[in-house]
Amino acid sequence: MSSESSGLGPVIDMHTHFFPENWPDLAEKFGTPDWPWMKHHGDGKATVMVGEKEFRPIYDACWDVSRRIEEMDQHGVDKQVICSTPVLFAYRRPADQSAECAYIFNDAALEMCGGSGGRLLPLAQVPLQDIDLACKVVSRAMEDGHLGVQIGNHVNDIDMDDEGLITFLQHCAEVGAAVLVHPWDMMGGNRMKKYMLPWLVAMAAETRKEAGCITYGFFADVEDENTFRIFEEWQSQAHLDAHFRTAHIAQFRETVGALDPLERDVSRYVVAEISKL
Repeated sequence: MSSESSGLGPVIDMHTHFFPENWPDLAEKFGTPDWPWMKHHGDGKATVMVGEKEFRPIYDACWDVSRRIEEMDQHGVDKQVICSTPVLFAYRRPADQSAECAYIFNDAALEMCGGSGGRLLPLAQVPLQDIDLACKVVSRAMEDGHLGVQIGNHVNDIDMDDEGLITFLQHCAEVGAAVLVHPWDMMGGNRMKKYMLPWLVAMAAETRKEAGCITYGFFADVEDENTFRIFEEWQSQAHLDAHFRTAHIAQFRETVGALDPLERDVSRYVVAEISKL
């Protein structure tokens, strides 16, 4: 029974993935190796492959509309927004090849949604490494019936504050395309160097593992790239003192000490009582 029929209003799952049951052999089509393809095992099970490497096991709800709707009914979901997975983006390929992939998987999404009685809603993909081409592809997608577009949270070493990506987002606004930003290819290498990301990510992760740490956040200021804010909460002063003696804090102090002179504004709050609102 759907939530609408029970009087609860529609339940929309706005982030789900699909794979077509089959698609063209991209390695053969483009003459280069390590493209995604589907290895079917029978009984509704398959493995998404990238070249000869296994990427992810999946099953028939990824491509069979009736199977998917059956599961939606079991979970009380009225509608799903479907999109491809980032492994199909092809951002590291030539842009024209990425665009051809976008057309293949965008059309496949429309075909699935067309057989769902309005219960599946499609998001497109685009060749985001070429902004002009991405704008062309998303415009066509909107004309064809997509709700919007799914993009990765970066394009190789280019992050979301890139001028070209902002141009693409402005174009999406002009054509009425909703945008879902999907994390993919998690940060590392050169991308970690910007905004002190090794410290924002790595030191926070190390600190959260310490005894007595309740909360620890290390944030770059959204208005001033030279300002960083640390918010931390500890069970006791003894736990905080132990934190200051850890190896990663010693390394952090050494790194910060090598930078240009910094201004610091540190406040300490002692909470006597916590109650729920």
